[in-house]
Amino acid sequence: MQPEPLDRIVQIADLHFWHVVTNPLHLLNKRFLGNLNVWLFRRHEFVMSRAEEFARHVAATGIRVALMTGDFTSTANREEYRMARAFVQGLKREGLRIELVPGNHDVYTFRAARTRRFEKYFAEFVP
Repeated sequence: MQPEPLDRIVQIADLHFWHVVTNPLHLLNKRFLGNLNVWLFRRHEFVMSRAEEFARHVAATGIRVALMTGDFTSTANREEYRMARAFVQGLKREGLRIELVPGNHDVYTFRAARTRRFEKYFAEFVP
C-alpha cells in the first residue's frame, strides 16, 4: 500500500488579469498592442469575475500548495497587478502556501521590468 503524499500541489499559470489602459501616455510603448489584443480577444478568454470562485474551489480540494508560474498580468500595468495580488492573497487566506515566479507578461514593458514591479507587488511571496 502506498503512503499518502504529504503535500498535494496545484500549478496555476496564465491567469492574465487584464485592465484596458485609456491614458494615451501609457500607450506609447508596446502596451498599445497588448491592450488591443486584450480588447479584441483576451477579455473573452480570461473571465476575471470567476477568479474568487476558482480560489475557493482550489482550496476545497484539500490542496495545500499553489505553484504559480507566471503571466499574472496581461500588460504589467498597476491595476492588473492589484487584481492579481488580490487573487493570490485570496488563495493564501484559504490556507494555501504560495510559491510563484513571474512570466513574460509580468515584465511586459521595460518600465515594469526596470522598476521590478512584480517583486514589489508580490514581495511577501518572492524568495
